[in-house]
Amino acid sequence: MAMYRVEFARDWITGRWGFTDRVFQDLKGRETEPSRLENAWLVEFTGQPPALGRLLSQRLNIQEKDFRRFGPIFEITVVSQDTQQASG
Repeated sequence: MAMYRVEFARDWITGRWGFTDRVFQDLKGRETEPSRLENAWLVEFTGQPPALGRLLSQRLNIQEKDFRRFGPIFEITVVSQDTQQASG
């Protein structure tokens, strides 16, 4: 599995910490340190970033109107790749 860092826009995440925490706990993710200052989580995921983005949008109930209102809600970056997948 690859490790991804998901950072949320401050305007969107305000007031949604508890719900977002539960979603990432279900995905076995964890907050980056210092917590709540970066608005970011680390999570292992077997798919590619677009698939993780779709999963997060679904689980966090992010609608098209949210993207229109806030712009980009989260950014996904690769922290580490799965070495077995990359070599196989």
